[in-house]
Amino acid sequence: MVNDFVLWLFPRAKVLWLPFYVLRMYKWTYSVRLHILQKPVHSVQLHYTLYRLATMPMDSVVLHVQDEIAARTAEVYHTGQPGFEPEHTDVRSRVRTMPTVAPLTVAAPGDAHFIYYDHLGRRSFSRDGALMVEDGMIKNRDGKSIVGYRDASRETTELHIDAHDLALGRVQGLHIESNGAICYTRTFIDPHTMQRRNERVLVGTIALARFPAGTQLIAAPGGERAPLGLEPYIGRAGDGNFAMLQPGRVDAGGIDMNRALGRIHDLYAQLEALGAANQARMGTDKTVTDLVK
Repeated sequence: MVNDFVLWLFPRAKVLWLPFYVLRMYKWTYSVRLHILQKPVHSVQLHYTLYRLATMPMDSVVLHVQDEIAARTAEVYHTGQPGFEPEHTDVRSRVRTMPTVAPLTVAAPGDAHFIYYDHLGRRSFSRDGALMVEDGMIKNRDGKSIVGYRDASRETTELHIDAHDLALGRVQGLHIESNGAICYTRTFIDPHTMQRRNERVLVGTIALARFPAGTQLIAAPGGERAPLGLEPYIGRAGDGNFAMLQPGRVDAGGIDMNRALGRIHDLYAQLEALGAANQARMGTDKTVTDLVK
């Protein structure tokens, strides 16, 4: 009699256990939904979380959310960094600038990038206009040389100060003007009159680059590089294609801190929901095990 019952039950076991699996999924999903709805999370994120719960193992979902939290937290640490562009486009802010007292600092127009070369001649683009002088070369904080025009031609090159003026200490008042001109005052003794004279010296004019709308630049150390095969339009400030530069101001970075923190808060809410769902699933598993016993 017992053997006959076992033979009858075995092929039907999965069907008999089906209600317990339905109960498990309902309790799990209800727990997640209830937990998430207690948080200020958008409905799209709610459905996305439920979808990930239904299609991925729990450990994979948790690791994904934790990695996302770590990546977004790292971006928040760059708030206010000139020229920084977050990889997550949903937290990018409108272009903002802030004042600075550094004489070799300038902010580019909203649609423009500065052009830099590293010591290997590799080109990169950045909105960071905080410059300095190193061995006569005009460089940014990453040691890359800024690119510009030495004269009225359209040929660009790395800008540097006259070596003789630099060696003789005749460079005074080095600054950047709104048209991108880097100038200084040269002080010297006129050999004919033996009087001290001053004259304005033009180091060069900063070149600007513009990419087609929607172009996603590729992150690179100390700036960004253009996608393969894409060449930007290059010109000067105030040439009719670019607006004027803003001397004495610096780019404040491209991340909206409030929005970024809000996204991190939402991810933590998802992580808490996953924890609640895991507890509900473990409780249901125990119930099913007890009933089977």
